Amino acid sequence: MRTLTRAALLRSTLTAGLLAVSWLVFLAQPPAAWAIQSGCRSDPTLILSDGTIMDLSADIGASVSQVSQILYTVHAPPGTRVVLLIDTTGLLGYHESVQFRADAPAGHYIADTLVTTTAGNAGVTANVLVGLKHGSVSGQERQLLSVDLRR
Repeated sequence: MRTLTRAALLRSTLTAGLLAVSWLVFLAQPPAAWAIQSGCRSDPTLILSDGTIMDLSADIGASVSQVSQILYTVHAPPGTRVVLLIDTTGLLGYHESVQFRADAPAGHYIADTLVTTTAGNAGVTANVLVGLKHGSVSGQERQLLSVDLRR
């Protein structure tokens, strides 16, 4: 019989806890098809090493078949890293990517969203949820939409 070290037990417990929180965040979200009747929605979630949960979303005024790419760039405080990323790429059929940089000022969590579609001028609303704080900004595709939240 194998005995777990204290560090291994702590890692296992932390991983199980993060997975449970991730599932709760995932289950609390409405299905992507409900976001906009004539549009679509992207909704990745990140769990960071400092315990921060970031839920990113982009409401896009175009059909799923018209979405070419969604690029999220997350900026978090130095010393943080991504522990878990739950993305919707495979679920919705378009190219979604998340980049992470630990280059934000202390206490700031910034998400830049850039959407490209074949629709030509689709409206986009970028949403960010950090803990219980929410921020959003609206614009057009091919426009960098940035939300900065303090924790």
